[in-house]
Amino acid sequence: MEKMVISSVKTEAGLAQLTIVGLVDEIGAIKSVFHELSEEKIVIDMILQSPGKDGKVDVIFTINKEIADLAADVLMSARKKLKFDTIQMNKKLAKVTLTGSGLMSHSDIVPRVLSCFNECNAPMDVISTSEIAIKVFTDVDKAARAVELLREEFDDYGL
Repeated sequence: MEKMVISSVKTEAGLAQLTIVGLVDEIGAIKSVFHELSEEKIVIDMILQSPGKDGKVDVIFTINKEIADLAADVLMSARKKLKFDTIQMNKKLAKVTLTGSGLMSHSDIVPRVLSCFNECNAPMDVISTSEIAIKVFTDVDKAARAVELLREEFDDYGL
C-alpha cells in the first residue's frame, strides 16, 4: 500500500453553486448549457449531473461568486432553447481541498475527512475525490473550522 502524505489543507471562499433544475435529458443538452456560458467567458470549476428522472436531469456547477448572477442571467435568457425548468443559486460556498499523495490507497481517508465536516456541522454540497486531492464544497461560514479539524486529523501525515 502506498504511503499517504498530506501536503496541504486549504480553503477557497468566494464561490457559488448553481443548479439547473429539470434540464431535458437528451444528447447535447449539457454541452449546450456550457456553450452558452463559454460565449460569455464564464469559467466553470466543477460540474455534477444527477441521474435522469422523467426525462430530465439536474446539473450542478460551481463558479466564482462574482459572476454567479451573470451566469444565471445568461442561462435564464436561453431557458427555452436549453429546455430547463429553473435555476437555484447558493452564493455562500467555499471549497475545502486536502491534497497529497496516496489518498485513494487508504480506505479510511474519505470517512475521516467527512467526519471532520460532521464534527463542525458543515454541510457537504459536492464532494470530489482523486488520488491527489479530496475537495468538499461547503458553507463558507463553516469552511475555516473544517480546515482546522482536517489539519488536526492529518497532522501526522506530513502537514
